[in-house]
Parts: sequence; structure tokens; C-alpha cells
Amino acid sequence: MGINVFTATVRRLQAEGMDNLDIMQLMLEALKEDGKPSIKTRVLEKDDEVVDEELKIRGVLTEFGFAKNLKGYRYLIVAIMLYRKDPDISLTTDLYPTVAKQFNTTSQRVERACRHSIGKAFETCPASIVKAYFGNSFESVPPTNSQFFAAVADIL
Repeated sequence: MGINVFTATVRRLQAEGMDNLDIMQLMLEALKEDGKPSIKTRVLEKDDEVVDEELKIRGVLTEFGFAKNLKGYRYLIVAIMLYRKDPDISLTTDLYPTVAKQFNTTSQRVERACRHSIGKAFETCPASIVKAYFGNSFESVPPTNSQFFAAVADIL
């Protein structure tokens, strides 16, 4: 990627509301050692639809107080994007393995990290925000991963 393309991409992402820390994480994740294109690489290739979708998901996660330093935060973004494309996707046989492959980890670690991030966020998130977004749609708090994916997909 040339310096002009890099600069233009950073400026475009800033104009769309992404903060510098998120942009830095996005750029670093795009520079994978194995050279395989990732969702992040497609974002850097100016796929505006992917950027818009990711920004919306990041906005919802930020509103709920998800910690950006947890691995589950990054996994959730990709998982929600995949879930939105195919709401009937099997989490255990398709979604988690796909996310795991992208981040070079196991599907069990992806599932656990997502569950942990959701749990932490719902511990600190004010009940008024949960109710404003989801009403009384969760039987338990925190929701299961599949409940959370479906709820966020419905919001977006």
C-alpha cells in the first residue's frame, strides 16, 4: 500500500468517526504475516460497505462499554458481520471456526472470548442502555453469544 493510499484511508476513516486507536488496530491487523487477505485488508481496500458496517458495530459495542483491549471485542466485530450476512449460520460449526481462522486461534477460544467480553460489558453497562436497545428481550443477563449476535443484528 503506497503512502498516499495509506494517508487517504486514514483520513477517510477519521472522517467517518473512527478514533485513532481503532484505526491503528485496524492497520496492524491488516498487516498479517501470512499474507492472507482478511476482513481488515478488505476495509483498507476502500470497501465502504464493510467500513460502514464495522463502524456501526463498533458504535454499538462502544455504547455498551465493551473493553477494546479484550480479544473478544475484535472477535465480536467479525462474528457479528458474519452473522448479519447469514443469520442461519451455525455458531459452533461455521461462525466460530471462520473467526478463529482469521485470527489464527481456535474456535473454543473465540467462543470463550466473546462470552467473556459480553459478560464484562453487561456487568458495567447501565440497565437503561440495555433496556433502550433491547427492551426485555434477554431472559438472562448477560445474554448468550447467539442472543447477543441476533439482537445486535436486529438493531443494525
